[in-house]
Amino acid sequence: MGEKPQPYGLDMTIHHQPLGFSYGDEVTGPMPEIRHLDQIRASLRDPHCEGPDEVYAIAMDVARMQDRDELQKRMLLFGVVTYAAGSS
Repeated sequence: MGEKPQPYGLDMTIHHQPLGFSYGDEVTGPMPEIRHLDQIRASLRDPHCEGPDEVYAIAMDVARMQDRDELQKRMLLFGVVTYAAGSS
């Protein structure tokens, strides 16, 4: 018999209003930072574009509690991003 598959996903809930996410009991990370359209406008292909004010939520150094020590030992950083729905 083969090994039992390991669950590699993160227990998280995505929120749309307000934009962001929350962590499950076995996941650790900072509060997500919200990036607004005016903050990222200079890096866009069309800096004059229209869109939602809150473009995305981002958090770095997110991990399952059981993996945290190994990620730090290997100097790895895991991030999570969720994007707002676009506008037409």
